[in-house]
Amino acid sequence: MLFRINEIGLFQKEKKDIVKFHDEINFISGESNTGKSSIGSIINYCLGSSKNIPGAKITNEPDIFLINLTIDTHNILIARNKFNATKLKGEKYIFLKKVNSEFSLYNIDISFFNDNESDYFTIDDFKELEIPKYFSSFPIKTRLDGKEKVRPTVRNMPPFIFQTQGLITNGSQLFYQMAGVKARGIKRDRKT
Repeated sequence: MLFRINEIGLFQKEKKDIVKFHDEINFISGESNTGKSSIGSIINYCLGSSKNIPGAKITNEPDIFLINLTIDTHNILIARNKFNATKLKGEKYIFLKKVNSEFSLYNIDISFFNDNESDYFTIDDFKELEIPKYFSSFPIKTRLDGKEKVRPTVRNMPPFIFQTQGLITNGSQLFYQMAGVKARGIKRDRKT
């Protein structure tokens, strides 16, 4: 299964900031306080996290947070208004639209979301979207012991697509945001 983030965007009424990723390993570097550490939080927020994005500058300025991603052969735009927006609050709603392979965040502005309000879903409905229903290359049953059929959702993907600097230096954690968390469908072998 292919799961790739093509672009991340932060849109305001008159301004947009976009980070474009390439089809290879991407390293993000720069000066302190430029938002590098917020990228993981922005991805999680766009994928339905119940938490607001930390950091006063990031959460107060953008009106919409966006990710343009590819899952298998499908290009998908996922966006979320700021957490406490006056209309279609990010706290409760998420934007989801299938787009063509030539789509880019550079070619739209904030009016795109006003023109496509029917593509907003509740966060709960979004979290229930199961990957196997839409993408045939993902296995239906993820456990081999037959006890439980676990259906991964879009929320299960971030640990497999990026690693933070702190994670790379942490010898006891393999995936992003999985320290102390029981991941769906992962059974640990605890032989001693």
